[in-house]
Amino acid sequence: MVRNIIWDWNGTLLDDTWICYEIANIMLEERGLKTIPDFEQYRRIFRFPVIDWYVGMGYTFEEETYEQVADEFLILYNRMLPGCGLKDGAKEVTAELKDRGYRQILLSATGQDTLEKNIRTFGMAGIFEELLGQKNDLAFGKSERGRLYMQKCGMDPKETVLIGDTNHDFEVAELIGAGCILIDSGNQSGTVLEKCGTPIIHSLRELLPIFADQAG
Repeated sequence: MVRNIIWDWNGTLLDDTWICYEIANIMLEERGLKTIPDFEQYRRIFRFPVIDWYVGMGYTFEEETYEQVADEFLILYNRMLPGCGLKDGAKEVTAELKDRGYRQILLSATGQDTLEKNIRTFGMAGIFEELLGQKNDLAFGKSERGRLYMQKCGMDPKETVLIGDTNHDFEVAELIGAGCILIDSGNQSGTVLEKCGTPIIHSLRELLPIFADQAG
């Protein structure tokens, strides 16, 4: 029986994938590198760790560091973020699951301060029991953050499901011993996610019939 739901943020609840694609091309063009031809191609090549994604696009980090590149991305991202919204059903589904008695945690590769600010900006404060971001915005791994929190709070991995939009989320779920459901409308395409061999949904609203009512 599932009692705990761990959510990814970017691309799962927040509909920000399209601006990541646009920013990637802006930065590639600035450096004279080949741009990504279309949105679906972006979703096929995006991967974690993010530094490997940059290397795959042609970054060498010989004249600039990964940290400098990540900082530039973040500046552009914050500039474009007001144009984003939540995924269809994000508020309704998380609110309904809370009413049903599920314990909901947000686990993200985003920096802690940025994550807390974004949750307030998009009107989702009060939904999650805990917001688990990182020490900075460099998008390094999040599995250890999740594992330590679960250990501290006594969360049973067998009663926990992680919901995300990338194969890295699946890897995190495996590392912490939780189940996993992936949504194919985020940073990675369904053809990439299918290789994980875990349930895939097309809309957050599909989750409500999946999870039984556990209120009371």
